[in-house]
Amino acid sequence: MSIKLPENIKKVIIDGANIAFTTRNSKNKADIQNLVVLQEELNRLKLVREDLDWIIICDASLRFAISDRKLYEKWARQGIISQSPSRMKADIFILQMMHKFDGEIAVISNDLFSEYGEQLDDVVHRYQLGFIIAFEQFFVEEIKVKRAKLKKFSNFAEPVEQRAINLSSV
Repeated sequence: MSIKLPENIKKVIIDGANIAFTTRNSKNKADIQNLVVLQEELNRLKLVREDLDWIIICDASLRFAISDRKLYEKWARQGIISQSPSRMKADIFILQMMHKFDGEIAVISNDLFSEYGEQLDDVVHRYQLGFIIAFEQFFVEEIKVKRAKLKKFSNFAEPVEQRAINLSSV
C-alpha cells in the first residue's frame, strides 16, 4: 500500500475504532493488527513527508474490546493513541479537528458520521480516505474533497444526552 496525500495535507487522523473493528479475531475482539499495518505505512510516509503528523483517535471503551490490550495501552502511554474521555465518543473530537484544521487534514475512516447530522450547517472541507483491509494490507482510496457542514462545535463536547435535553428545552 502507498498512501498518497496532497502537499497541503499536514495531519492525518486515524479513526482507531473504525479501523480496528473492520476485522475481528477469533474471540470477536477488534483487531489491533489493522492499526499496526496502518501505523507502519504512515511511518514510511513520514520518512518522505517530514511535515506530516498523524495520530490514532479512539473511544476509551476500545481498550476493553481490542485484541491486544497491552499494545493498545503502550501506544496510549506513548501518545500514538489519543483516547477520548470516558463516555465521550472519539467521533466528536475527530469532527472538531476536521473543522479546526480544515484543508490540511486527512481522516482515515469509513465512518459517515451520520449520527451528527443535526449539527450540520457551515461548509467545511473534509478530506476523508476510505479503505478496505485485505490480505493483511490496507487499500486506501485516492483522496477526494467532501463537503460537510459543521456547526456548534462547542456543543460537540457535550454528551449526546445533554444536547438532546438542551434542544428539547428550547
